Amino acid sequence: MMVVEGVLAETAYHGYIRTLEELKTMPTLLSMIRNVMRDESRHIAFGTYLISRLVSQYGDRALETFMKRMEEMTPLALGVVQGFFQGYEQAPSGIADPKEYINYALSV
Repeated sequence: MMVVEGVLAETAYHGYIRTLEELKTMPTLLSMIRNVMRDESRHIAFGTYLISRLVSQYGDRALETFMKRMEEMTPLALGVVQGFFQGYEQAPSGIADPKEYINYALSV
């Protein structure tokens, strides 16, 4: 959940919003994406709360398990983000450099 909603979805929303704002097009879609993003943030907040409860209850072992799983999943998530751009020699008009998306995915 933390990888799919917290990294991949957030990175995709960032890309949608950035692209639509840059192209100055589809304001209704842009609004919808912002609403979906806001809803997803609630899911992420609940996941964070749950993880904190598990760490509180089970201590360092739970935290180590969580961190190990995140370390295993992060390269896979970055592969998904990079895979989006593999079909292009150059990013399509209105879409930022792929490095921006990788950096964004690493920051969330």
